[in-house]
Amino acid sequence: PHSPIHGVWQSYFGWQINLDPRMVPMRAAHDLLRDKFLLSLHQNYYTVLWGVCLIAAVIHPMLFLFGLVLPMVISMHEENIVNVVCHTRKLGYRRYDTHDDSVNNWVLGTLFWGQGFHNTHHAQPSAYDFGRKWWEVDFSKFLIRMIAINGKERPAHDR
Repeated sequence: PHSPIHGVWQSYFGWQINLDPRMVPMRAAHDLLRDKFLLSLHQNYYTVLWGVCLIAAVIHPMLFLFGLVLPMVISMHEENIVNVVCHTRKLGYRRYDTHDDSVNNWVLGTLFWGQGFHNTHHAQPSAYDFGRKWWEVDFSKFLIRMIAINGKERPAHDR
């Protein structure tokens, strides 16, 4: 749904507007669906989102603006840039032979915390780390491992 073969606008933002949640395959999320806390967050998504925004705005409007809104906007644009660039074969390289047009883009992979290694993501969607070579630096991998070490549990991908 987010490939530029349907147009750059559709790839960048239109797919989010037109997405029917009932059409999203949940086969890769079966373990998440068994977690009652995560399921509750999913079912109450907008209540939680707007509640956090309201609390942040009451504490201080700048906290709301720079602590929530700005990071959300930046994150949304990062994902949308990855969708356009990393589904354009001329703008990257393929590490895996997937049934789509996804590519890895080293610049976006490094700048956007591994998300630019999009072909790896399509080949191994349940993995949390997408850098497979020493030069494919995935900063999120290091952050997840640091959190897991502090929480005394290693990510499932490392076991």
